[in-house]
Amino acid sequence: MYKEGEQYVVLEATLREMEFLADQFSVITWIGFPYKQNNGLGRLPSKANIRLKQFPPAMGGESAWQKLKILPYIPFILIQIGSAIRRHDVIHTRGPSVPALLTILSSWIWRRKYWHKYAGNWRQPVLPKAYAIQRYLLRRGSNFVAVNGRYANDPPHIHTIENPCFSKEELKQSMAIAKEKTFTGNLIVLFVGRVEHKKGIFELLAAFRHVQDRMSLHVVGPGDSMEKALSYANENSLPVHFYGAQQRDKLNELYAKAHVLILPSRAEGFPKVVAEGAGFGCIPICSDISSIGEYVKHGVNGFLLKEISESSISRQLQTLPEPGKLKEMSQQAVELATLFTYERYADQIKTKLNID
Repeated sequence: MYKEGEQYVVLEATLREMEFLADQFSVITWIGFPYKQNNGLGRLPSKANIRLKQFPPAMGGESAWQKLKILPYIPFILIQIGSAIRRHDVIHTRGPSVPALLTILSSWIWRRKYWHKYAGNWRQPVLPKAYAIQRYLLRRGSNFVAVNGRYANDPPHIHTIENPCFSKEELKQSMAIAKEKTFTGNLIVLFVGRVEHKKGIFELLAAFRHVQDRMSLHVVGPGDSMEKALSYANENSLPVHFYGAQQRDKLNELYAKAHVLILPSRAEGFPKVVAEGAGFGCIPICSDISSIGEYVKHGVNGFLLKEISESSISRQLQTLPEPGKLKEMSQQAVELATLFTYERYADQIKTKLNID
């Protein structure tokens, strides 16, 4: 959250979800972490019953010393969480995070309906210690847990719930655009995500040195490595356009023009942008990690990268099938997107939480 005057600007992707659920509850209180500046991805809520509050600025980091900086704030976070739990019937967490962990532990004390969302890679064999603790507690609890993908031996309270990104009406409009999309001529490849090493941006840029005569790359998103990525693209005269952070309306315009949505990431749960792009007929090319392979079927509705490297990405881009086959795959990708509507999501949440 970013405070703008006396109001809070919040991440639009999550806000759209909350706004769609707002009709199911009398009040939604959302407690989030403060950001020092608006990253361009936020906006104000449109529903009056969504109330926003901030946690203390308890930011950690990569090193053990940076993580220890959170400790003095934990009592204040606990008080804030406890106060909110007393006044609400349904408690929702999004983790892995410190507030999520504290709220999971609170379920041992408070008798409420708990709904935990684990947004990371549920299948990851080796996790950071804090993440591993949260996954361990969630697996051995009894409250409703929503995850990306699942193991066959998970207990029955663990559920695969797709992260929504379209209303039915929005999907109908995007499908109409996808139906008219053609794949002749130079292709437009779209990357949506943070511009940083773990998202595979530098391997992608290097790969484009081999395909720049037949396609262009459009990069959407902020990131710490933006300056380095811009320099690399300029030095190699690559056909790359950088847009920075964009709201969903502008992103939809880019999805409508793009032919391929590429995400050579090293760390994901299931990224919403795959479903968003698929709804507009963008063929996904993604790392074969986490639960992505449960939705993207290689050669059917997209392509899976077995490794994140310049050669692997360039080989996949160079060996794309002919336009007719790409059109067929594009329509198969649209079918994938039908699983990601807000209406379907809301129905699943109401059922799991036994909300009338």
